[in-house]
Amino acid sequence: MSKLLPPDFDARIRQAVQQFWTGRLSSSITTQEGGRGSVIAGKNLDGFSELIRDVALFSDIPSENIIVTGKAKLTIPGYFRPTKMWDALVVYKRHLVAAFELKSQVGPSFGNNFNNRSEEIHWLRRRLLDGAP
Repeated sequence: MSKLLPPDFDARIRQAVQQFWTGRLSSSITTQEGGRGSVIAGKNLDGFSELIRDVALFSDIPSENIIVTGKAKLTIPGYFRPTKMWDALVVYKRHLVAAFELKSQVGPSFGNNFNNRSEEIHWLRRRLLDGAP
């Protein structure tokens, strides 16, 4: 195991995956067709946000510099939009170290979701690395 990851990292990944599927399949929030309600409820990936927090803590980043909750704290100005809400932010000595946006890709729209994410990455890469508009 890497010295950058907590010793129980594999178990924590399994726990986050289990939490994802438990939330996704929960009948209490699947009121919209196809379980869309469970997806837009926004809680399915919380286990992964917590895992990001735990890895950052393991890396000796102070807890007050790791943000995984609070809409106002997770919203920062961006280059492409005036504001963007992220799923997790890591700030160290007043510098943004990492910003995470978590996306799941499950179900009949997997191909479309994958294509959309690929296009976003391609566009961002061109914009940042190549300077293309």
